Amino acid sequence: MSEQVRFGDPKWVERETSEPQWPAFDRALSMVSNPERRAILRVLYGQTKHLGFADVKRQVQEYRVNGRISPSSLSGFLKELAQYGLVIRDNSDNYRISLTGSHFLAAYDTVRQVLSSDFEEAMKAKAEEMFLPITDKQS
Repeated sequence: MSEQVRFGDPKWVERETSEPQWPAFDRALSMVSNPERRAILRVLYGQTKHLGFADVKRQVQEYRVNGRISPSSLSGFLKELAQYGLVIRDNSDNYRISLTGSHFLAAYDTVRQVLSSDFEEAMKAKAEEMFLPITDKQS
């Protein structure tokens, strides 16, 4: 069983303007939250070598449940991922995931695991509440 991650209490911020603004961080986070871009990161994460565009396209299509992705969409996604430092593109148009990309993907997986565990417990409690015999509910 995995260890439960505890994030602590959220930081109280008097006004939004007093909170640090990191647009690059927010944009990189949105990249990891997007299923198509995340599929690209997962495919690149599993590689030990740089992949060319055709190999990335083939492996992403094999990985994705929804299958095909157009070459122009894939090219755009790869450019965006590289722009925000999640993917590294070399001079030969080969791609690999960056250390930052690996960290964002791991953080996404951790948060998603914690939230899904909490969601599962909440749904189980709600189901028990809904399906108790009516006589028990009225007591």
